[in-house]
Amino acid sequence: NYAARYDTLKGKLSPGEGRYDLHSNLVSSLNTNSTADDVIKAIKRAQNLHDVHDMKAIEHFLLERAPPNFAYGYMGSLLSRMAVAALHMEEQYTATKLLDVRKAKFMSNIRPMESSAIIRGLLRVHNVTDAFDVLNTELAL
Repeated sequence: NYAARYDTLKGKLSPGEGRYDLHSNLVSSLNTNSTADDVIKAIKRAQNLHDVHDMKAIEHFLLERAPPNFAYGYMGSLLSRMAVAALHMEEQYTATKLLDVRKAKFMSNIRPMESSAIIRGLLRVHNVTDAFDVLNTELAL
């Protein structure tokens, strides 16, 4: 019935039910007006509640929809934080994708405390090979 699905088709859903909306009341969606602080709040909430939908939405924003100048100087840290949260939820594919982008684009902005959290997360999910790869790559810096 078209009348029953009108709001869905027009995108007039309640917060958290759209394709890229978040379930959070504090940060309902990530867009070009969002700040790095909004992303951190969304990541922390998704990690604490093990909200896979929000993690996917945040990943999509960071990797595909964020403007090139978004969180200038902090994008590597956001990707690191997101990777640690993904590893906490045992989303290894997501974490690997985020770490690959971080390594390719933001290698010069790597901070040791982020690396240690990533290594701990990789070891926690028994991914020793990638943990040693991160360690060896960053020791070379």
